[in-house]
Amino acid sequence: QLSGQKKEAHFIAATGANKVQPLANMFRGWGLDFVVAIDDDKQGREAYKSIKKELFGDDEERAQKKLLKLPNCAGIEDAFSKPDFKKYVLKDNVADYAVCNSEYLRTNGKSKPVLAFNFALGVTDAEITWNSLDDTSKQNISEIVNALATRLN
Repeated sequence: QLSGQKKEAHFIAATGANKVQPLANMFRGWGLDFVVAIDDDKQGREAYKSIKKELFGDDEERAQKKLLKLPNCAGIEDAFSKPDFKKYVLKDNVADYAVCNSEYLRTNGKSKPVLAFNFALGVTDAEITWNSLDDTSKQNISEIVNALATRLN
């Protein structure tokens, strides 16, 4: 909705890379088309390798058609520029930190699901629009959305 991508997709938050594989197995068993997007951190890379091995027979080419490590994102929140993240996700323009957004959340005990839900509500209610975001956030989000869209049949 935010980026204007017309391909329909439904998202399920796995609440941790270690919980993705059972969902992927379930979707495959039900014959559903799915794409797995995971953070590019240690846990995400381990999940990627495990899913690639167990679901795609360790075939990188086949796996890349359904698996996406979020580019340059230790966490999905790193797709946002710091100013956009502070304003639209944290709703705290005075937060001051030198680390990436995902590290800030980790070290400050912020709930990713709650922040994501509130951000989604802001988008749904048109409080946050594509034009609200700066060029860095738009570029990163577009890259992720396009990568996901190309993996969907």
